[in-house]
Parts: sequence; C-alpha cells; structure tokens
Amino acid sequence: MEPAVSHAPFHASDAGVTLIELVVVVAVMASLVLGVTLTRGLGGASGESDLMSFRATYDQARSLAVHGQVQRGLALSAKGRRIAWWRGDGWQISEQLMPWRGRVSYQIEGPSAAQETPDIIFLPNGQTSAFSIQFESISCRSDGWTGLICDAG
Repeated sequence: MEPAVSHAPFHASDAGVTLIELVVVVAVMASLVLGVTLTRGLGGASGESDLMSFRATYDQARSLAVHGQVQRGLALSAKGRRIAWWRGDGWQISEQLMPWRGRVSYQIEGPSAAQETPDIIFLPNGQTSAFSIQFESISCRSDGWTGLICDAG
C-alpha cells in the first residue's frame, strides 16, 4: 500500500510577489538607472559641462551679491575657478578650486585686476565685470549688465 499524499489547500496569498520583493526589484532597477545616468553624464562634452557648471556658479554668485547686498567674485585660471567674497578689509578667495574638464580661455574687459582681486566681480546692484569666456566651441560674454550670453561656435 502506497502512502497517501496530501495536498495543502491553495491560498491566494501563495500567488504573486510580496511587497518587499517588489521594493527590492525597484531599488535594484533605480540603482542601475542611476549608475547609467552618472556614467553617461561623465562622458558628455566637456565644453558643455564646463559651461553648465560655470553658469550655475555665475548665477549663484550674482544672486548672492544682489540678495545679500555684498560684493562677490570669481577668480579664474586655466585650471579652474574659485569663489570669492568681500570682507571689510579686502577680498577672501576660496582655497577650493572648481576645475575645468576641458580647455577654457577667458578675457576680462577693462583694467587688469590686482593680484588679490577676483577676475569677475558681482556688485549688489546686479552689475558684473565685463568679460568673455570660451568653453571649447561655446563662447560666452557679459557686458556687465545683461548677464551671461552664450553662442555655440
């Protein structure tokens, strides 16, 4: 005589996936998408990346000067840029260099600045130093009043 095989009754909860399984799958997929997005962003054109980064820094410094009613600045070099702020007795230039990813060249309009003065100065009235800057094939300029104007080359 063969032993009797008993089958457990089928419950609806036995079918499908649990909420925890679904959350784990979504988290893994989100991690993969984030990795691809970051990798893709790093592989983009360095001129466009430098422009976007410079524009964000420029807009932030200009806004802080106007809203805080205090002078701000950007010190430029072939390697990158540094933020600067006015203290009562002179300029304080950050030690942190925000490097360029590609080749960047610039020209400041007007008289040359002193050694401890930033290249671009943002005044509380919204005016800035006049300058032109080149990010690979993208050229940008400011006359000091109109903000940053860029053209693809």
